[in-house]
Amino acid sequence: MPAKIVHLSSAHPVYDTRIFFKECMGAASAGFEVYYVVTGTDSHEARGVHIVGAGPYRKSRLRRMVFSAWQVYRAALRLKADLYHFHDPELLPAGFLLKLRGRKVVYDVHEDVAADILDKQWIHAWIRKPLAAAFDAIEKILARRFDAVVTVTDEIAARFHRSRRVALVRNFPVIALVDGVRPAVRQDEKYTVIYSGLITRHRGIVPLLQAMEKLGSSVALVMIGRWEDEALEAECRALPGFVHVRYKGQVPQEASLAEMKAADAGIINFLPIPNHVTALPNKPFEYMACGLPMIMSGFDAWKKRFDGCALFVDPADATDIASGIRMLAGDAVLSKKLGTRGLELARASYSWEAESKTLTRLYHELLNP
Repeated sequence: MPAKIVHLSSAHPVYDTRIFFKECMGAASAGFEVYYVVTGTDSHEARGVHIVGAGPYRKSRLRRMVFSAWQVYRAALRLKADLYHFHDPELLPAGFLLKLRGRKVVYDVHEDVAADILDKQWIHAWIRKPLAAAFDAIEKILARRFDAVVTVTDEIAARFHRSRRVALVRNFPVIALVDGVRPAVRQDEKYTVIYSGLITRHRGIVPLLQAMEKLGSSVALVMIGRWEDEALEAECRALPGFVHVRYKGQVPQEASLAEMKAADAGIINFLPIPNHVTALPNKPFEYMACGLPMIMSGFDAWKKRFDGCALFVDPADATDIASGIRMLAGDAVLSKKLGTRGLELARASYSWEAESKTLTRLYHELLNP
């Protein structure tokens, strides 16, 4: 019988790009029996993956840490898997309990949480630094107990150099999935920029909407994703630039890719907080796989990696963002050059088809020591 692998999340959506479309589906294609225990959904099967609902999605961080994490842990434990792969820092205690029961456990670190804590506005400023230091220490101690740590960047991997095993599995797109999607029907001939992903203040949504006001009716912004909170949504909808937005909400992966293929450019406007300047998010690679030129935050690490595929702007400066979009909209030759270069790199170097082999190999090594 095939080995049973269970992915766990209390914070991510059921059809999360990395967890479901890449890691779960990839493992199922490799012959494993795959389950995904996640909140906010009923139990069902999709794309060869058994999805197990573990209660409602809770917006409250504290409630997720206490109630959701426990529900996810209990549901996962009942599956009696050969290997557990969890994706949220709030599930660290669950991972530790699974190890105490003698299970194989993999911790997937999507971001540098300790660095992210330093910029959490809902945490009082005086406690951020000690809280970040405490989390960093606890995370590293627990990670050494797990059988492996999976990370998305070299910088995050370096933090876990004392762990038993560290694997770098980057957020590259599934080229076969991209190729199987047709472009969405365009609403009109306006120059269209797409923003896809979680909509947060730290990802630069406010200066982006201010840039849309400066650009006027000649440019449309397609936005895909869920809002960080209702207060931010209300604030953004009240901005004058929001009249130029076509908000699609949170949509399935194929629908998101279809909108990308119909757009003229993609934007990734992260603000320069510690957790962002060396981040490696999904979206630029998806934009590249769809042949889109990009407007990106001018971080040194991003300039180095995405040179020749994007225009780089100050993500906090609405005037600079608007200038970058205006430059691409007015220069078809430059847009095609950047889009073509990105597409070539996506196919040659940045595909999940190649990246997934690292994770499959890790599973086999852990299950057959």
